[in-house]
Amino acid sequence: MKRLLFYCFIVCSVIISHSQELRKLSGDEIREDLWFFRILLEKGHINIQSVAQMQKIDSLIKIIDEKYRTSGAYQYEFFLELLKVVHHVNDIHTAVFLTEEDNDYIKNNGKYLPLSLSYEKGKLLIKDITHSEKDKLIRQEVISINGKDADSIMAILIKFVNIDGDDSLVQKKLAAYYFRSLYPFLFPCLDSNLIVLKNDTSQLIDTLVLLSCQKKDETSNNAKSDKSNDPNFSFFYLDEERLGYLKISSFLPSELKSYRIFLRDVFHYLKKNKTDVLILDLRNNSGGLLDFARQLLEYLIPSERRYIDYVTLRNNLVIQWVLIKNSFLQPEITRFIGRLSGKAQRHLWSKNLVSTYKNFPVKSVKPNFFVYTGKLYVLMNSLCASATGVVLNNLYMRPNTIFLGTPAACTRDGSYGNPVSFKLPNSRIRITVSSIYIKQTVDTAFFNYKSYPFKNIVPHIIVEDKEFPTNLEELYHFLLEKERNHVFFQNKQK
Repeated sequence: MKRLLFYCFIVCSVIISHSQELRKLSGDEIREDLWFFRILLEKGHINIQSVAQMQKIDSLIKIIDEKYRTSGAYQYEFFLELLKVVHHVNDIHTAVFLTEEDNDYIKNNGKYLPLSLSYEKGKLLIKDITHSEKDKLIRQEVISINGKDADSIMAILIKFVNIDGDDSLVQKKLAAYYFRSLYPFLFPCLDSNLIVLKNDTSQLIDTLVLLSCQKKDETSNNAKSDKSNDPNFSFFYLDEERLGYLKISSFLPSELKSYRIFLRDVFHYLKKNKTDVLILDLRNNSGGLLDFARQLLEYLIPSERRYIDYVTLRNNLVIQWVLIKNSFLQPEITRFIGRLSGKAQRHLWSKNLVSTYKNFPVKSVKPNFFVYTGKLYVLMNSLCASATGVVLNNLYMRPNTIFLGTPAACTRDGSYGNPVSFKLPNSRIRITVSSIYIKQTVDTAFFNYKSYPFKNIVPHIIVEDKEFPTNLEELYHFLLEKERNHVFFQNKQK
């Protein structure tokens, strides 16, 4: 009898938990999450006024509250509304996320389109088609999907993308990048989807019927796991050309020690072989830890540079409260660990600090003994952000350096936040805000920090990712040809 009751209890628990996963959020729950969201933006962000008009934010929040006050909303519907709010925050570290385990659209077997797109030269192109052997369709231009033309799709997607700065090309590239995850929420996803294509070579119109999927496919998962196994850093060398190629795909190496040894060995090799040209590939590097970025700069900056961290902590009691609430540890243990962390974290957990704290620690980046002073090509694209922006901005002022690629998501002499993640209490949607503000520049020019720059880092030569050859020797001659066709000025604009 006891065993029967136990099994009944388990079955009932599963049924109840499943029903809770798929239920709508009530109007009161949405209002509570909106209030929590608003508090984090204003009190948790280091300086929300510099990157957003709070009057506009408040207006959008009020519209959401009124829209779902009586009807309620599913998690993914509320998530889309918050995305539209964050779109008006010019800080790429401020974002909202709906994880797969909390996504009731996926849990309810919602259909999605197994199609990935990219944006190049004013066109939406096919980047990948899951469960398809039609490789010939890759990079063909998309004219329309289910009757919706490409321009209309792009215009809608842009409303859900936020970046540092205001570069329209970066917005469109990121909008295309997020197409696959946002498409099922924003457009009708049919059982059979009609995609109209145009072939660049023949200019012929073609059609593709693509079946929808209802769950994550194993092919996609395998592709992601293979990608995650790739090293974050790699190096190749051509003896004939005395040419080096260094790729840093992330400033979050798995091991700090191996990263340091790698950089030392690479630049020792370059110095020993009197290398003429170095190609630094930072494409798709969305950032990481600032110290890892600075270690790379020590090998590339020919003279000592002043480095200034502008650290601001806003209303630390609010952040403390949320960190404690989201931690699985006891509050006392969470506080204790925080006070043993770095300087910024110690200030965050200070008992006496209840308002804004500002600090201007001046540091310096000194050239390493194996510093490389020769010609440098820097490859970048629109996924470069955060700590990568610190590297790009420093190298932008380096002599004998040429940038190629597409504009970065981060800005010139801009701000680089340290995001802290929180979870909204009812919808379980995650929100990140910049809790620490790190601004990098040279000397005293930094102290004009009140004027927030909205100009994205732009390369000297615009080159799409697919234009770069994969063969190193071909890549080198490609870069030489690009350089010959452009005029550079000795005094580059800072």
